[in-house]
Amino acid sequence: MEKKSFNPHVLLIPNTLQGHITPMVQFGKRLVSKGIKVTLVTSVYLSKSIHVDPECSIAIETISDGFDDTGSQDAGSIEACFTSFRINGSRTLAELIEKLADKGQPATAIVYDGLFPWVLDVAKQYGLFKAVFFNQTCAVNSIYYHVNRGLLKLPLTGSHILLPELPLLLPSETPLILYIYGKDLTPPDLVELVTNQYSNIDEADWLIFDIFYKLEEKIVDWMSKLWKVGTVGPTLPSMYLDKRLENDKEYSINLFEPKTSTCMSWLNDKPIGSVVYVAFGSVGISGQTLQFFTATDMEKKGCKPHVLIVPNTGQGHITPMVQFGKRLVSKGIKVTLVTSVYLSKSMHVDPESTIAIETISDGFDEIDPLKAGVTSKVYFPSFRINGSRTLAEVIEKLSNNGQPATAIVYDGLLSWALDVAKQYGLLKVAFFTQSCAVNSINYHVNRKLLPLPITGSHVLLPELPPLLPTETSLFLLVYGKASPLHLQELVSNQFSNMDEADWVLFNTFYKLEEKIVDWMAKLWKVVTVGPTLPSMYLDKRIEEDKDYGIKLFKPKTSDCMNWLNDKPIGSVVYVSFGSVAKLSKEQIDELAWALKGINCYFLWVVRDSLETKLPNKFIEETSNKGLIVSWCPQLAVLAHESIGCFVTHCGFNSVLEALSLGVPMVAMPQWVDQPTNAKFVEDVWGTGIRVLPDEKDLVERQVLLKAIKEIMEGDKGKVIKKNAMKWKELAKEAIDEVFMCIMHNRLTAYN
Repeated sequence: MEKKSFNPHVLLIPNTLQGHITPMVQFGKRLVSKGIKVTLVTSVYLSKSIHVDPECSIAIETISDGFDDTGSQDAGSIEACFTSFRINGSRTLAELIEKLADKGQPATAIVYDGLFPWVLDVAKQYGLFKAVFFNQTCAVNSIYYHVNRGLLKLPLTGSHILLPELPLLLPSETPLILYIYGKDLTPPDLVELVTNQYSNIDEADWLIFDIFYKLEEKIVDWMSKLWKVGTVGPTLPSMYLDKRLENDKEYSINLFEPKTSTCMSWLNDKPIGSVVYVAFGSVGISGQTLQFFTATDMEKKGCKPHVLIVPNTGQGHITPMVQFGKRLVSKGIKVTLVTSVYLSKSMHVDPESTIAIETISDGFDEIDPLKAGVTSKVYFPSFRINGSRTLAEVIEKLSNNGQPATAIVYDGLLSWALDVAKQYGLLKVAFFTQSCAVNSINYHVNRKLLPLPITGSHVLLPELPPLLPTETSLFLLVYGKASPLHLQELVSNQFSNMDEADWVLFNTFYKLEEKIVDWMAKLWKVVTVGPTLPSMYLDKRIEEDKDYGIKLFKPKTSDCMNWLNDKPIGSVVYVSFGSVAKLSKEQIDELAWALKGINCYFLWVVRDSLETKLPNKFIEETSNKGLIVSWCPQLAVLAHESIGCFVTHCGFNSVLEALSLGVPMVAMPQWVDQPTNAKFVEDVWGTGIRVLPDEKDLVERQVLLKAIKEIMEGDKGKVIKKNAMKWKELAKEAIDEVFMCIMHNRLTAYN
């Protein structure tokens, strides 16, 4: 474990319970006896209350669990406690490692508690030796491992549990939290915690178990086929075993002060073998329960996980699904993007992309269906017919090449992909790029629980605020009038075979739509995987993930960023209506004059196809305050400190980006899901102002001007900006490694 010319220095990081601290400290003493420097790393709060032997040979340093002054009892739940420790512990452990290095005492290895898998990621970051320490038996850990990898299903069924090298177990002879899973007393937060010890275990250099070989010989040998395993138990003080360490007479660090003299004085006059000793350790069982993911339905044999991602062919669909794919790749899962033949020829792909690309036919391999005027009524049936056939061919080709697909994550709009997945026995995962609120509306239409055309003054649906008809999808509002009925059928038919999906993923985050997510979780196995922004804008866990890897339009990056760099903080209004919306000449006029009238800078994205609609000489007349580009790197722009607000069509990707980066919005919805998104931006999330059209279906310049000024300069704008920053923090918290570890485990559940 030595590192270059430095003396070995091991950091021990146990969970903050006596039963976890004791064996790791005893293991540390053995290392010290071999000339290795050892430092115990514990929480700030615990360091104030533990009883330390003054002759202890182990140094002590602290990190934060987020409860430095009050202790973790204030967390409210096990999940909150461990999540807080992960977030705060990761940061402060990194700071500690750097502090020790600066002092000339660099750490060379970390021995960490299995309940803290996040420590491994910190150790990797600094190139340290990574050893995970388990303080339960190999038998118990084998059971948890099999649950984690989906090889032992919950809830437990059958009369016995049969696992490699273990005796036959009754369900009641497994750990209690597994035995009662699915019953009223189930603590699922604990189940998730103990089984996720194995989420990244394959990256550890060693696994250390606090048992001795002869005690569990067969199961240790079995585990040694999976990992480098060391048994270091029993970790009792040396005086009770080998007596090699003269000063090791008792456990050196205790959370409780024992009544030593009272106990020993009382025992000393008792006959040999006459006393029954009773103790139940230092903790009890929490009865708190939280919703979480259970065992997967995926059990492929003899192959590594390989996920096919099949998005619809629009930028707003490709982007979040590719970002989700990057997270899977970071966990060692092979991911292949499956897109149309024509699109594969025209999209801009990052040469460093870690995602493979395969193509299927939408029936328009040689032409751009959008530019050729192919209607959605023609396009989507063609994609279903040709896509189903060629997706089956891709699956068979990959299998023949030794890279068989094991799961398909498909766009909700391409529900036919589920049928292909079924045909080949693959895990079927639906991915929705719109909000849960919008999808709930479409679901109710599909199941005829929301009749069309919409009647009445309001739409009332479970866990949604009352909605005006104009606050639902445009397809629903104009149903039976000038409605594109085939599009309405397309979006609602996403739910036609949804009950057959193994999982349903939504590009949102739990806190953003908490009530509606909980409601949907009663219907399907639901996971929120958003916001799907590149890692550098959120958690920064994936170093190379700095941009969306696949684009349909080439941004004017240098033009935009150079122009923004010399603008004052919060002085620029950014305007973009996405890749699809087509504003009329009259609406562009109104928007142009509003921007000309504001007392601030503006950056306006006007696609090439719309530039001719700009007012005559508008670009020249506003060149001192504005920049107009055909496309821009939106994330980099929104993250720039000069941006004061975002005039947006409220496509859900744009909304999520603004929320995640703390940018207030002027919401100017155009079609599809955007009216509902705009409603939530203003009335639910409080991060923007809606501008509504008049009887001519135009948003007038004065309405736009007033809204922009209010956000940039007004009192309401201050409240909106405060709310925007709140959601920015919640978005960062939402990128929880727990989910990705769970998904990793579910997709790697193989023998």
